Amino acid sequence: MTRSARWAIKTAMATAMLALAWPAPAFAPDLLLLGRIEKGNWALRPARDGAVRNICVRSGGELLSLRHRGPGCARYVIENRAGELTVHMTCGKAGHVRTTLRYETPRLIQLDTQGLDGTAPFSESYEARRTGGCG
Repeated sequence: MTRSARWAIKTAMATAMLALAWPAPAFAPDLLLLGRIEKGNWALRPARDGAVRNICVRSGGELLSLRHRGPGCARYVIENRAGELTVHMTCGKAGHVRTTLRYETPRLIQLDTQGLDGTAPFSESYEARRTGGCG
């Protein structure tokens, strides 16, 4: 491979990475699965033992980052289908998270999330069910 061909490939890869790294609007409606779920209070039941966790879902984005909240996170959409959504978020020193949501009904999804909370690794799976309106 010639030097110019290698340079062209590296330039194309760098351009693609920059385009992917550009921050997207916070949980825009273009995330197909989030538009299909009902908003309101959701109960997250851990796949393993643990307490049920309740959260108010207003946009759907709350389900993507259970540990990392706030505007300091950059979002990278890995898979965006009506039945499955995978998003990777980097949040500086707060860590990073990769979350996959699998749609079953407008009131039931499966949620898998893993990453680093600061420097502590985590991996969690939940069955999430809508239980009513936000209180």
